[in-house]
Amino acid sequence: MNNFTILDESETAVRPKVAKKISRLVNYVIDTTCIMLILGLLLGFIFAFNLIDEDNEPVLVFFLFWGVMMSYFTVFEFYLSKTPGKLISKTHVITINGDKPTFLNILGRSLCRFIPLDNISLLFSDYAWHDEVSNTMVVQDEEH
Repeated sequence: MNNFTILDESETAVRPKVAKKISRLVNYVIDTTCIMLILGLLLGFIFAFNLIDEDNEPVLVFFLFWGVMMSYFTVFEFYLSKTPGKLISKTHVITINGDKPTFLNILGRSLCRFIPLDNISLLFSDYAWHDEVSNTMVVQDEEH
């Protein structure tokens, strides 16, 4: 999976620069912080207006976290090919062919983030499991 060759219109081979592990860590920290802020705001609103019974609180938190995380990654990566973390680290998502990911690529990426130990898979490879399963990769933005 490390030998990607992307051809542009003139058939000149271009190799995208795979994002460094430190950039991936920055993405993770920023995106996790954003997700927790969104989750906190939603839960604060729900609890402030007593919209749920305390007995159902753990179930709500679980499903709300799942929904916020899925929505966050799916929306940002599908429409922008980047999340706020990737915006700051100047990286973005592409397919292994160098194209903009399809909705199904991104949905697969988002779902695979729930695989246990997905985050530590980057310690052993340049690609996380959510990259490999969805046929995508994170690359550095091109400098102009």
